[in-house]
Amino acid sequence: SALRLCLIATAVMANLQDESLRYCESYNECVAVSRLEERLCIGNSRHRPYWLPSFLDPKKCYEKLKNDYKLLDHLELELEKQHTACLIEQTVPMTEEQSNGQRCSYHLIQNAPKFSFARTISYVPTNCFTGYEKRLEKECGRLKACCAATNRCHHVLSDSDAAKSLNSTRAEMWKRARGCERGEEIEPLQLALEIAAQNDDDQTWSPKGNITFRIRDQETIAREEAERKQSRERTNDDDKKHKDEAERARAA
Repeated sequence: SALRLCLIATAVMANLQDESLRYCESYNECVAVSRLEERLCIGNSRHRPYWLPSFLDPKKCYEKLKNDYKLLDHLELELEKQHTACLIEQTVPMTEEQSNGQRCSYHLIQNAPKFSFARTISYVPTNCFTGYEKRLEKECGRLKACCAATNRCHHVLSDSDAAKSLNSTRAEMWKRARGCERGEEIEPLQLALEIAAQNDDDQTWSPKGNITFRIRDQETIAREEAERKQSRERTNDDDKKHKDEAERARAA
């Protein structure tokens, strides 16, 4: 009957919409993971100048800017939540061509980068690309093609209040970092109670101690080697100075 055909068609459309939503959710997670991995590859950069400890940080900028990065993480999480909500709201059913073709087969979701305890805490990237956009295209591009809502929700990432707040906070953090480099007095940022509590909760399950990132990016390796060389030379100079002073004392 016409009613039965209508019910079947409605069920099919609902299944296709649920399927599309799964690709959108997987894409959003892939974007977040890719951003984290590329940060680990690059290490300290213009956007996050003191995100990781450095061998040479006489002004202790890493410690002074810790709360800046906690605030950035909080704002990024809020932006991701808004983007996910938009993807859910704007999701449209997949076309039969997408659903039945090879382009959007379910193995894309199964093989997509995902957050896990190992990945977020001790995971070391084995592939470093030449920028976040290239990593995003390589690891998440096919998922994006299966989520039609990404085009409808791009404004959330670029023009929303959350995006503007994140960008202004990042710009202010960069100014504070430059001031710290120049030796200006930089006080640690005071966090709102809910943000500080959120980060305290995160620390309750995080492993203690130092984390070593073994980065295969050649530019990073060269920079770290130069820092280690300078540190060794400074140590040798100090040892030689103490030795000379001891010899002069004995001679006297």
